[in-house]
Amino acid sequence: MYELSKSKRYLLSILSGILLFISFPFTGSLTFLVFISWIPLLLVESYISKKKYKSSKVYIHALVTFFIYNLGSTWWIWNASSGGAIFAIVLNALIMAFVFYLFHISKKNVDPKNGIIFLPIIWIAFEFIHYHWELSYPWLTLGNVFSITPKLIQWYSFTGALGGSLWILLVNILLFKLTERIVIYKKSIQFELKFILITSSIIIIPITFSIYSYFNYTEKKDPIEIVAIQPNIDPYNEKFDSDLKSQLTKLFNEADKKVTQKTDIVLAPETAISSTFYEDEIRQLDFYPYILERTSKWNQALFFTGASTARFFEKKN
Repeated sequence: MYELSKSKRYLLSILSGILLFISFPFTGSLTFLVFISWIPLLLVESYISKKKYKSSKVYIHALVTFFIYNLGSTWWIWNASSGGAIFAIVLNALIMAFVFYLFHISKKNVDPKNGIIFLPIIWIAFEFIHYHWELSYPWLTLGNVFSITPKLIQWYSFTGALGGSLWILLVNILLFKLTERIVIYKKSIQFELKFILITSSIIIIPITFSIYSYFNYTEKKDPIEIVAIQPNIDPYNEKFDSDLKSQLTKLFNEADKKVTQKTDIVLAPETAISSTFYEDEIRQLDFYPYILERTSKWNQALFFTGASTARFFEKKN
C-alpha cells in the first residue's frame, strides 16, 4: 500500500482545484487538462478509503479542491458584488464538496471495490438539480469547460452540457485507474495497452464525430435580419443611477444606425430597462410611449428587450 502523508494529500487536493480552474474558459482555457483534473482528488479519496480514515477527511479535502475551483473560475463576481462573490464561491464549494462526500459514502457502504461508478451518477444528478432548484447556479457545470471549442462538442446537441460532464468524469476515472495501476501498483504499461486504447477511444471518437459534423453541416436557409444593440453604459457608475430615458435614447440612436427595411428583430440587453415595474402596469409608465414612438419608425420590426419586472400570481406558480 502506497503512503500519502497529510501534506501530500493536501497538495493533491490543491492540485485538483488548480487543474479545474485553469482548464475553465478564460481563467486558463487549458481545456484538455480537465481530463486529468479529478485524478489527484480521487487518489486522496482512494487512500483515505483504504486506510479507513474518517469520512470527514474526504469532505475537507474535497472542500479545498472545490473552493479553489470556484475561487479561481468565478472570482470576477467580486467586481459586481463582494457579498455576492463570497456567498456564491463559498456556498457552491460547500455543496460540491458535499456531493463528492456523498460519492465517498456510497462507495464505502455499497461497493468499496467498484464504487467509483457512483461518482458520475451522483455528480450528474447534482448538476441536473443545480439547473432546476431555487439555488440554481449551473455556471460551473463540468461540460461548460468546452464552451470555447464548439468544433469538439457538436454532439452536445444530443446530450447537452451534462453529456460533457459525463464524458469528463469517465475519462478521469479511467485515467485515475490507469495511474493507480502503473504508478502506484507498478503494473507494466505493456499489460495496460488495452486499457489505454479504451480510454483513448472515449476521448477521440466523440471529438472525431464532432469535427466531422461541424465541417459537414449545411445551414437551412431561412434568413432573418436581427440587429443586436449594446450601448456603452458603465454598469457600475451609470447604469442604475442615471436617467432611464437618456439610456434608452442611447440605445435607440444606435439601433437607428443599423435598422433597415429588412430588419425583423431588434434585440436589446437584459437590463436595458433597469427600473423595476409591475408587468401589468407597463402601459402606464412614462417611458412606454417613448418606446412606441421610437420603434414605430422601424417598419414593424419586433423589439425584444430585457427588463427588471415583477408580477403577482393569483395561485401558487
